[in-house]
Amino acid sequence: MINSIIIETLSDIGVPVAFQLYSGEASTYVTFHEYIQSGESYEDDEERYTGHYIQVDVWSKSDYSTLVTLIKEKLQSVGFNRQDEIDLMRRIPASIIKDYDFII
Repeated sequence: MINSIIIETLSDIGVPVAFQLYSGEASTYVTFHEYIQSGESYEDDEERYTGHYIQVDVWSKSDYSTLVTLIKEKLQSVGFNRQDEIDLMRRIPASIIKDYDFII
Protein backbone atom coordinates (compact mmCIF):
# COMPACT_ATOMS: atom_id res chain seq x y z
CA MET A 1 0.00 0.00 0.00
CA ILE A 2 2.72 2.51 0.94
CA ASN A 3 4.66 1.66 -2.23
CA SER A 4 1.67 2.34 -4.47
CA ILE A 5 1.02 5.68 -2.72
CA ILE A 6 4.61 6.79 -3.36
CA ILE A 7 4.68 5.59 -6.97
CA GLU A 8 1.33 7.23 -7.75
CA THR A 9 2.29 10.49 -5.98
CA LEU A 10 5.59 10.75 -7.86
CA SER A 11 4.31 9.46 -11.22
CA ASP A 12 4.48 12.87 -12.92
CA ILE A 13 7.87 14.19 -11.71
CA GLY A 14 9.58 13.56 -15.06
CA VAL A 15 12.04 10.84 -13.99
CA PRO A 16 11.62 7.11 -13.34
CA VAL A 17 10.60 6.07 -9.83
CA ALA A 18 11.31 2.52 -8.64
CA PHE A 19 10.91 0.49 -5.48
CA GLN A 20 14.38 -0.53 -4.21
CA LEU A 21 16.21 -1.01 -7.53
CA TYR A 22 16.11 0.79 -10.85
CA SER A 23 17.33 -1.16 -13.88
CA GLY A 24 16.70 1.35 -16.66
CA GLU A 25 19.03 3.65 -18.57
CA ALA A 26 18.03 7.09 -17.26
CA SER A 27 20.85 9.13 -15.72
CA THR A 28 18.48 10.68 -13.16
CA TYR A 29 16.01 8.51 -11.29
CA VAL A 30 14.44 7.93 -7.88
CA THR A 31 14.47 4.81 -5.73
CA PHE A 32 12.79 4.27 -2.38
CA HIS A 33 12.28 1.63 0.27
CA GLU A 34 10.69 1.22 3.67
CA TYR A 35 13.49 0.72 6.17
CA ILE A 36 11.37 0.28 9.29
CA GLN A 37 7.78 -0.07 10.41
CA SER A 38 7.18 0.88 14.00
CA GLY A 39 4.28 1.20 16.39
CA GLU A 40 3.87 4.91 17.05
CA SER A 41 0.74 5.13 19.18
CA TYR A 42 -0.97 2.63 21.49
CA GLU A 43 -4.37 2.56 23.14
CA ASP A 44 -5.55 -0.11 25.54
CA ASP A 45 -2.35 -2.08 24.82
CA GLU A 46 -3.13 -2.16 21.09
CA GLU A 47 -1.24 -0.45 18.32
CA ARG A 48 -3.38 2.33 16.87
CA TYR A 49 -0.87 3.97 14.57
CA THR A 50 1.98 2.42 12.61
CA GLY A 51 4.82 4.63 11.41
CA HIS A 52 6.24 3.74 7.99
CA TYR A 53 9.78 5.07 7.61
CA ILE A 54 10.70 5.53 3.95
CA GLN A 55 14.09 6.33 2.47
CA VAL A 56 13.95 8.17 -0.85
CA ASP A 57 17.08 8.39 -2.98
CA VAL A 58 17.48 10.76 -5.94
CA TRP A 59 20.27 9.49 -8.21
CA SER A 60 21.75 11.97 -10.69
CA LYS A 61 24.90 13.10 -12.44
CA SER A 62 23.71 16.72 -12.52
CA ASP A 63 21.96 19.27 -10.31
CA TYR A 64 18.90 17.67 -8.74
CA SER A 65 17.84 20.47 -6.38
CA THR A 66 14.61 21.33 -8.24
CA LEU A 67 13.65 17.65 -8.41
CA VAL A 68 14.29 17.18 -4.67
CA THR A 69 12.07 20.16 -3.83
CA LEU A 70 9.30 18.78 -6.06
CA ILE A 71 9.50 15.32 -4.46
CA LYS A 72 9.38 16.77 -0.95
CA GLU A 73 6.36 18.93 -1.81
CA LYS A 74 4.49 16.03 -3.43
CA LEU A 75 5.12 13.56 -0.60
CA GLN A 76 4.25 16.11 2.07
CA SER A 77 1.01 16.90 0.21
CA VAL A 78 -0.18 13.30 0.80
CA GLY A 79 0.75 13.18 4.48
CA PHE A 80 4.45 12.29 4.62
CA ASN A 81 6.71 14.22 6.98
CA ARG A 82 10.37 14.71 6.11
CA GLN A 83 12.72 13.56 8.87
CA ASP A 84 16.20 14.32 7.53
CA GLU A 85 18.32 14.42 4.40
CA ILE A 86 21.93 14.20 3.32
CA ASP A 87 23.97 14.65 0.15
CA LEU A 88 26.16 11.68 -0.71
CA MET A 89 28.50 10.79 -3.54
CA ARG A 90 28.68 7.25 -4.83
CA ARG A 91 31.54 6.17 -7.03
CA ILE A 92 29.74 3.12 -8.43
CA PRO A 93 27.63 4.15 -10.20
CA ALA A 94 29.32 7.55 -10.51
CA SER A 95 26.42 9.59 -9.22
CA ILE A 96 25.56 12.23 -6.71
CA ILE A 97 22.75 11.04 -4.51
CA LYS A 98 20.28 12.90 -2.34
CA ASP A 99 19.14 10.65 0.46
CA TYR A 100 16.22 11.70 2.62
CA ASP A 101 13.77 10.05 4.99
CA PHE A 102 10.04 10.48 5.38
CA ILE A 103 7.51 9.07 7.80
CA ILE A 104 3.79 8.57 7.33
